[in-house]
Amino acid sequence: MSKVTNDLPIGWVSTRLGDLYSFEYGKSLIKGSRASAGKYPVYGSSGIVGMHDQFLIEGPAIIVGRKGAAGSVSYSTENLWPIDTTYYVRDDKILCLKFSYYLFRSLNLAKLEASTAIPGLNRNHAYDETVSLPPINEQHRIVAKIEELFSELDKGIENLKTAQAQLKVYRQALLKHAFEGKLTTQWRAENQGNLETAAALRARIQQEREQSYQQQFADWEASGKQGSKPKAQKPLPPLTIEELAGLPELPEGWGWCKLGELTWSVKDGPHFSPKYVEQGIPFISGGNIRPNGVDFDKAKHISKELLAKLFLLKYA
Repeated sequence: MSKVTNDLPIGWVSTRLGDLYSFEYGKSLIKGSRASAGKYPVYGSSGIVGMHDQFLIEGPAIIVGRKGAAGSVSYSTENLWPIDTTYYVRDDKILCLKFSYYLFRSLNLAKLEASTAIPGLNRNHAYDETVSLPPINEQHRIVAKIEELFSELDKGIENLKTAQAQLKVYRQALLKHAFEGKLTTQWRAENQGNLETAAALRARIQQEREQSYQQQFADWEASGKQGSKPKAQKPLPPLTIEELAGLPELPEGWGWCKLGELTWSVKDGPHFSPKYVEQGIPFISGGNIRPNGVDFDKAKHISKELLAKLFLLKYA
């Protein structure tokens, strides 16, 4: 039973939910018996689950989840069919039904669900909830104020979504400008003559790649040729005149190249769940990859010994 509130506004009373409402059982209507082209909504515990050409009760009505999504609350303005996983509350014309709907939502009836294989709500437990009841005129005023504020919240959510979409476009434009040299124009001017050109950098990368291959090959021979024989990376064909013509102009000293010219190796990770340890080497999976980088805080860890084994299997 919820806590009784003593300091109520003038005209309000504190009472039990069961003194005000009757939770009626819905009626079974299996999916195969429903007329999907019908005009009446069929309600399950979590909301509309289909349509039918007949209705069980006239709307408006409140639907409360009894089994499954126990304690969930829905509202229907039209005639409907609540199935047997629900309770329903009719409009008795005495209380403001929309007020009752928001009241039920505020009670968080899901907290009363019984701990069984299928979550269920016992209506007698719901009846024991203590609620505060205002006069009928104030009920209507409360509903109007709730819906006014909810509308403002919905507008705020929509504005937030719009801002997020705009930020996504801005972030992409920022990255595009970064890799066209537009963000470092002043820095290049201040460091003119001290910068390595793209051509020199590519040559250095190629040299380091060749040295890495030679070291891997030597290690492979030293291990008695265990594992796969290292392969030298084949040079990629240069960008054609036609390909370069379709690319943006770059600052002096920059150059276009293919991604394969900058990477040593692109491989996938192990296809099994390794044995994790409390501390060790971060083990990165798809769940750790975020738009702005790698989330190491939630990464699991593997031992150095397992890392060495994986390295030998995949990269030797």
